Amino acid sequence: MAPYKNIVCGTDLSDPSDVALRQAFALAEAFGARLAIVHVATVHYGVGGGGAPIPPLSPLMDPEAFRKDADAQLQRQVERVQTGFQADLEVCIDSNSESAAIVRFAESREADLVVVGSKGATGLRRMLLGSVAESVVRHAPCSVLVARPSPSSSQVLAATDLSKSSLPALSAAHAAALRRNARLTVLHCMDFPPTMMAIGFAPMLPADPEDPNSRVAQMKQADLQVRSTLAGLGVTAEVLVEPGRARGVIPDAAEQLSAELVVVGTHGRTGLTRMLLGSVAESVVRHAPCSVLVVRAH
Repeated sequence: MAPYKNIVCGTDLSDPSDVALRQAFALAEAFGARLAIVHVATVHYGVGGGGAPIPPLSPLMDPEAFRKDADAQLQRQVERVQTGFQADLEVCIDSNSESAAIVRFAESREADLVVVGSKGATGLRRMLLGSVAESVVRHAPCSVLVARPSPSSSQVLAATDLSKSSLPALSAAHAAALRRNARLTVLHCMDFPPTMMAIGFAPMLPADPEDPNSRVAQMKQADLQVRSTLAGLGVTAEVLVEPGRARGVIPDAAEQLSAELVVVGTHGRTGLTRMLLGSVAESVVRHAPCSVLVVRAH
């Protein structure tokens, strides 16, 4: 994977965006990349006076004062988080909707990575990714890192379905593992049909393991395919082939490995079709217990 050259990080000045900024600074420093930080400060309007039949809307506070206050808060956050990091830095404030501003900013800077924060919740609350992060992942023109507080486990997990669009994610995961001096595990999931027939019928007996159509044989064949793919990419990793639906197996595997990063791929679409992220990637981004790098294939 080519080093990142232009990284964009969105912040709303919250604690989760502190996590995103720290990870963005670390990546910018590691790759010598330019880092652009964007914060959206939207002036709110209310109904003004004047006695007109339809009273005009007026800002609830002076826009210039509001912008200066937002700028000061952003500078304080950057100074607090940047301690110990060196990066070529640009800081901007936008007044449009947050996700649209981050995506537009990434496009204008020809970013190859966008970093956003996520609600760092656990359990059922982990499903609440946040509309801004989710929208950025769907619409960004490049790869997106959804940053969460993550264990320092020296474990990176990459998921692959062996499709062409998943291959860049394997290369990105390999590079991330090398940079972190971490062990890389590559996971391939196989969603088999149920073995039980409808109620009132006898259960289907599992095929003999020696049968090439048996689950055991198919999983062995998949293991060989994964290893062959990794060898072709020059990627060294442990291989896991697990039965089950990827959207559930991947977050569970990340939990069991105490992974500090999960890497998944998605299709390299543009325009309106860019929002078609893919159910597996979207579910992993929502449910993973750690940071998730969504690699958009081009």
